[in-house]
Amino acid sequence: MSCRQRFKIAGGQYNSLGGEMPQICEKDWQTVQEFRTNGILVDLDKEKLQSMNTGVIVLGCGDANRDPEDTDYLMRLLPNHAKMPKVHSIKRNGGAMLLAPASPLVPLGRTAHLDLLDDIYDAHVELGIMNMIAKAHIKCLKCFQKNLFANHVVLGLIAAKKVIKTRCPDLSVTLCLDVDGGEFNNNRKQTFKVSRTALQGCSHLPTVVDLLQEQYPDRVTVTHRH
Repeated sequence: MSCRQRFKIAGGQYNSLGGEMPQICEKDWQTVQEFRTNGILVDLDKEKLQSMNTGVIVLGCGDANRDPEDTDYLMRLLPNHAKMPKVHSIKRNGGAMLLAPASPLVPLGRTAHLDLLDDIYDAHVELGIMNMIAKAHIKCLKCFQKNLFANHVVLGLIAAKKVIKTRCPDLSVTLCLDVDGGEFNNNRKQTFKVSRTALQGCSHLPTVVDLLQEQYPDRVTVTHRH
């Protein structure tokens, strides 16, 4: 089944330019509610964001439909610009999901995830930035094209943090998930913090590597350059 056929089944909409704008599906919405109930998705800790006075690396998706308002929202939460001149924004299609081990968002033979890690490392070490916000969103077109749902994205963010921390152990990383509720929540857009601690108490959930390698058995987990 083609991506376009799957998209129609999922209830997607096409914009006037012919591009696809995937909408959150019932399965994703139920996952978000489940993760909210068990504490994996929680409200943003605004006090922690306000403490990022050495600067912040913001890694997110390049989705033009979300970028301006999401960036503006985060900027309102972060410390005053006059006191914090370093907001280092990195935009890649797929956001932090590119860094999830075995991520199908990185074509086989490509090194987009390793290049992204280099960019994060340089901003952290060379610019002296000690904080990072790593984001993904639902529904992301790039994730949609690879049949990834909300559980993949949330678990993928947590796995991506481990990859980032392996390369940059002194970098403080906050995981965020942007959710467009669509028809299930009057098109309300929310940003949640992803709690790795809460996930550790949910032993019934598989790891994202298990999920992705079951779906894409040809994927190999590569998190560093040889």
